[in-house]
Amino acid sequence: MNLFELPVDQFQRYRITADVINVLRGEKGKMRIVEVGGYPPRLGHFLPDDDLVVTDLTNDASEEGYIQADALDLPFDDKAFDAAVALDVLEHIPSGDRGKFAAELARVARRFVIIAAPFDDGKGIISSAEKLLLDFVTDVHGYEHQYFNEHLKYGLPSIENIIGYFHQDGWQVHTLPNGYFPRWFATILAEYAIESNVKLKELLPKLREYYNYHFYKDDNREPAYRHVVVAARDEFSDTERVALSGPAASPSQSAEWPPMEYAAALVELARLNLQASHEARIEGLEHDLAAREEEIAHLKKYASELEDFVKKVKSALPYRIYEWLLKR
Repeated sequence: MNLFELPVDQFQRYRITADVINVLRGEKGKMRIVEVGGYPPRLGHFLPDDDLVVTDLTNDASEEGYIQADALDLPFDDKAFDAAVALDVLEHIPSGDRGKFAAELARVARRFVIIAAPFDDGKGIISSAEKLLLDFVTDVHGYEHQYFNEHLKYGLPSIENIIGYFHQDGWQVHTLPNGYFPRWFATILAEYAIESNVKLKELLPKLREYYNYHFYKDDNREPAYRHVVVAARDEFSDTERVALSGPAASPSQSAEWPPMEYAAALVELARLNLQASHEARIEGLEHDLAAREEEIAHLKKYASELEDFVKKVKSALPYRIYEWLLKR
C-alpha cells in the first residue's frame, strides 16, 4: 500500500498519530497499541513494527488483528496496552457517552491515550463547513454523507471537556493541531467534486500522493479542522514536550479563521464547475442521440425500400413461375 495515496483527511490523522507514538516510545522498542473505532485498519501500515489491535462494530473476521467490540465496553484487561488510540471517533459517540468512551480508553491504556477529533471551535465554523459539505454531497451525488450527518446530529465534542476529564484523573495532557482548515476544506471538497469526473477520478491517487507528501507538515497548524489530545499517566519529559511540538508548525505561521464566505464560495465554484461539466456531457449525449435517431431513420427508410423491392420481385412473372414449381 502506498500510504501517500490515502485520502488527505485519513493520511493527516494517521501520520500525526504515528509521529506522536514514535516520540513517546522513548527507549521502548515495540509497543502494544489498541485503536478503537479503526475499521478498516490503517494505523498498522504507519507503525509496522508495533503490536496493533483494532476494534470496531463491523463484523469482519478476515482482517488480521481486528476484533469486533463495543467502544464503551472493551473486552480487554486494565492497562492491557501501552497506548489506546481513537481517531475521528469521538464525534460519532452520542454526547452523553463521551465521558464513558474516554474512561474506557484510559482504563485499557498503561501509558498513553491519543484522541483525535474535530472539536467544537466555539464559533460554529467547523459545523457550518461540514453542513456545506453534507449539502454538496447530497446535491451532487444524491446520497447523505453518513459521517458528516452524525457530526451534526451528535454535535462536535468539547476539547475542554476531554482535557478536563484526563486532568481530574491526574493525567498530563498535550494538544496538537492537525489539518489546516482552509486547505482541509478545499481538499475535501475537491475529493467529492472529482468523484463525478471519470477522467480526473483516475488521477486522484496521484493528486493525493502529491499533496500528502508536500503539505502534511505544513498543515499541522491553526486554525485546524482537527486536534490531537495526547494524555499521559506520568509527567511528560522535557524531551517529549519538545519533540511533541515537532509535528506542529510554528505558531508564527498560524492564521485567523477564514470567513465562512470563503467556504461557501468554494462550494459554489465546485457546484458551477460540475454543472458545466454535466451540461457539456448532456450536450454530448444529445448530439449522440440525434446521430442515432438519424441513423435509425435511415435504416427505416432502407428497410421500407427493401420491402417495396421484395413486393415487386414477388409480383414479377419469373418469381410466380418459380414459386409454382416449388409447390408442385
